[in-house]
Amino acid sequence: HIDGYILHLFYLLAGCADGGCVIFDFETRGIAKEIRDIDCSAAITSVSWSKYGHRLLVSAADKSLTLWDVSTGEKIARTILQQTPLQARLNPGLTSPSLCLACPLSSAPMIVDFDIDCTTLLPVAVPEMPDVLAPPQRSKCPESNPPFSPAAACFNKCGDLVYIGNSKGEILVIDYKSVRVLALVPVSGAAPVKNIVFSRNGQYLLTNSH
Repeated sequence: HIDGYILHLFYLLAGCADGGCVIFDFETRGIAKEIRDIDCSAAITSVSWSKYGHRLLVSAADKSLTLWDVSTGEKIARTILQQTPLQARLNPGLTSPSLCLACPLSSAPMIVDFDIDCTTLLPVAVPEMPDVLAPPQRSKCPESNPPFSPAAACFNKCGDLVYIGNSKGEILVIDYKSVRVLALVPVSGAAPVKNIVFSRNGQYLLTNSH
């Protein structure tokens, strides 16, 4: 499995099935650095550069999130989530970020702060207000809940807001510091959103839906 971004158009970070990461140099067409965590032998699910390429964030199938120093190859921090993170991204608004956004397999996206070892779950839908004028409804037999559909999420360019695409085909704009939904934008087709990403200048938002 390979997942990565080109940094300054010269380097490509790849996460591998054996738990290691490789940084490729496009100029020399060789391997610039290999990063491996002795505590992780599970497949890498995502990788992320920091704003200026000084740090790397790696998520793996063993439910781990690991923050690395690129120049020294040293592990800065590591935490274990309750669910496997399918995707994790460092805050793009910070030079040396210790804050990241993780999208687990079977729970809502969350903010992970390595400095204080804290996670904050983010909302994936706007709570519906009950209609007080509506007549009371008879209770129905409980139905089995459908399986949780993983939500896609990303920071905006400045890193002060999180955009979440949910299973209803909606984009939620969230202030993650106050955990408050600022806006909701429906996506054409109302299909579950699989991925969401901003353009480099932050002007455009691209979504991939079912």
